[in-house]
Amino acid sequence: MAWVALLLSAVLLLVAFGFRRRPQRRLQQAASRLALLTGKDVSSAERYQLLKELFGLVARPQDADEKVAYQAVDLLQTAYGRGLARPDEPIHLTSLAGALLSGGNPGLAAAALDCYRGLLRTADAVMAAEQLQTAGVLALRAKQGFVAAKAVDILFALVERPARAADPAAVAAVLGAVRIIGKLSLGRGDRAFFRELTVRLRTFLFASPPPAAPDAAVAGLFSVWLRTIINNQDEAALPLLAACMQDLAAHRPSEAAFKSVLAEGIELAAAAGANPHNRTGPALLAVLTDLVRQAADIPLWRRLVMAAMQSARILLEQYDVRNVFTFLYPLLECSRLLVGEQIRFPGEGNDFRRQALLCVIREFLAVAEFSARLRLTDTAYQVLEAFYQCWRDDPALSYQQKSAKRLFQLFVLFWKKHMLRQPEWLPQQLELLEPPLLTAADLERLDLGL
Repeated sequence: MAWVALLLSAVLLLVAFGFRRRPQRRLQQAASRLALLTGKDVSSAERYQLLKELFGLVARPQDADEKVAYQAVDLLQTAYGRGLARPDEPIHLTSLAGALLSGGNPGLAAAALDCYRGLLRTADAVMAAEQLQTAGVLALRAKQGFVAAKAVDILFALVERPARAADPAAVAAVLGAVRIIGKLSLGRGDRAFFRELTVRLRTFLFASPPPAAPDAAVAGLFSVWLRTIINNQDEAALPLLAACMQDLAAHRPSEAAFKSVLAEGIELAAAAGANPHNRTGPALLAVLTDLVRQAADIPLWRRLVMAAMQSARILLEQYDVRNVFTFLYPLLECSRLLVGEQIRFPGEGNDFRRQALLCVIREFLAVAEFSARLRLTDTAYQVLEAFYQCWRDDPALSYQQKSAKRLFQLFVLFWKKHMLRQPEWLPQQLELLEPPLLTAADLERLDLGL
């Protein structure tokens, strides 16, 4: 009976060897079929059969067959390079990558996504962008950032060629996909991924010549990311997006998109500023103040100041002056700088500086009077004094004390001349006005009607 057992063992070994060799034989057959189809007028059935075989080799690799799976991916890339892709090939590729991610094989999923490079010239750009968006989302949800980065890399490669970069529909589809992937990465707190995404976006969006990016696509991307950052109170991500906004201001690929982003930002900063626990409010207000000042856009400046002062009123109803000062500090600091510039260089950029200062003075004094009415016992002067004390008592701002006091003297002088209704309520000596830091020549240069 021993010989029967030996014979049976030999048969089992041969069968096992045959099964182990089967994927390799299938791969060889697929390679031979691909060679035969090259240069021929290939029917849909022949194309379908070849790609089905290759997808099968990639989709269900066993440990012993992973090498075969990677070789099948190479053949798939070759097939695409030879024009053997199906019209809806991006959908099949994304499904394959998703299955591999679900099966715990991210390396092979990344290799499968690389096959998109063979489709860049022929695939429908909108379809490919939508499918790459899906692949990026699936990868982030699977916590496979390098696979998501691969999807993003191919997304931008999709519109690298001048013809595609000049196609608004293709660029809009890519920006839409980037917007969704970026929003998800922010929601998951993956700041390293978001940082790389913003670098890629800046390289693409502000290239020379710039892509044909529709205004709505650019504004929508920035608005969604800004809203996500503010809602999540993500202080670490805001500077990354602020750098993109600075580039948007510097390059201005579209004036309409730039103004739309700033308008959205103003609304978000005002909403966040009404909550003293949301530290992204003052941070975003600082970014917007800088951008609007650089743009020298008076309507936007008025919108920014009025929105900020409305948030200040809301804060004053529940919190003290220090909370309001923390939020308004970026605007007050910008005003301090504008006063100094206007005194030193009265003839350069005079109109914007003068109008910007007048807007801040009037709106800030209106807030001071609102606070005085709330407390009944205070005057607007006492409120101004409380704001200045916040500035004076902050050790980090000690170097600004003299110019800060000069700004508040300007507030007091304007209030006394144009807004004070009962001067008998004021003491003869006002501490904020001592010592005087604004000369008659300074007031003339400021040209604020004082």
